[in-house]
Amino acid sequence: MALKAFLQDVNQGWIPWYSDADILAGQRWGAELATELETTEYGIVCVTQESLQNPWPMFEAGALSKSVKGARLCPYLIDIARSQLIGPLSQFQAKEASNASTWEMLQSINLSMPGGSLPEARLKKYFDLFWPSLEEVLETVNRELRPLPQPLRQKLINTLAPMFHRVAEIEMHALESDLPIWEVNLNQAAIHVWREVIQLAVRDKKLQELMQNVEQNFGEGTRFAELLAEVSNWSLSLKSSI
Repeated sequence: MALKAFLQDVNQGWIPWYSDADILAGQRWGAELATELETTEYGIVCVTQESLQNPWPMFEAGALSKSVKGARLCPYLIDIARSQLIGPLSQFQAKEASNASTWEMLQSINLSMPGGSLPEARLKKYFDLFWPSLEEVLETVNRELRPLPQPLRQKLINTLAPMFHRVAEIEMHALESDLPIWEVNLNQAAIHVWREVIQLAVRDKKLQELMQNVEQNFGEGTRFAELLAEVSNWSLSLKSSI
């Protein structure tokens, strides 16, 4: 939402569309997204280390890369480097969420517009005016985005998915940990549901609570002792870095 507001402030002739906010409750998101893509001149995909480890956003990004007119699409890298970009987005020229790279992205957007573009000097004036507000939001996001190390994430998935492969069980553990299960796509294989639940737990700083609930319900603490210790150590490392 901060990026959408920034784009509107820089050039009021641009009409940014953000699926999470601009698809109304009750609408068919697939049809609405397809309609918007047909008229989109430029696409921006915000990429974080978390989203790279979730197959669902990458699936959507792949669809977007095939649908945007002229394949004008820019991965906007929030907390990762270009060398970490994988999947369908790696074929596009990415820009990091920094002052210089964001300005380059805006120049590209401005040139791609069939109408409503601004003279570069005027665009730069508005960019300099509104960039500090976006930069503040990005800095806050970067403080909050502390990704779970991939080896630990994979160990969690490899342990939990074979043991709890019924979606109802996963949903129960998520609810007991006070996680917003309604944000999870439950119509997929258990391993993918676990990926999303773990991501939510990391985001909401409830991974340790989730694992403790699993241990309590499963009733075999020794089996989770090592994994719980790793999760606990990781959680403590976050607190020490604040």
